[in-house]
Amino acid sequence: MSFNTKTIQEILKDYSKEKGNLMIVLQKIQKSCGNYLPKEAVLEVAKVTKMPLNKLYAFISFYSMFSTKKRGKHIIRVCKDGPCIDNAGREIMNLLEKELDIKFGETTENGVFTLEKTACIGTCTAAPAIMIDDEVFSNVTPDSLFAILKKYTI
Repeated sequence: MSFNTKTIQEILKDYSKEKGNLMIVLQKIQKSCGNYLPKEAVLEVAKVTKMPLNKLYAFISFYSMFSTKKRGKHIIRVCKDGPCIDNAGREIMNLLEKELDIKFGETTENGVFTLEKTACIGTCTAAPAIMIDDEVFSNVTPDSLFAILKKYTI
């Protein structure tokens, strides 16, 4: 997927110009553009919403779920907070980097996965946890990690 002015305008038209809708509008636009917000899409949002570009970029950069750089088809987010790290989270992070042959913040050569660290996913009692796209996986072990990744590579 890529930037399409008509699609962006349709998404923006579906929502009122209330500032409270900006989060959902940007999420839908990011999804339609292939997991990131290209410059052209951000400019279109600023134009239609009459929001100053610097404020729009400040909003986008505040939330880790938004990206202005190309990312993979699937985003793997690994919890970097205490309970996960203390319960084999570091091992899971190292395995992901080794298995995918990328570092955190990078995308696989084939464009399938982007690896990111994130704050708490909300499953502290079932740590360590990862999230792929919108799906949360808890109590992740090395064995379960490979099975999880396989679901997304088929």
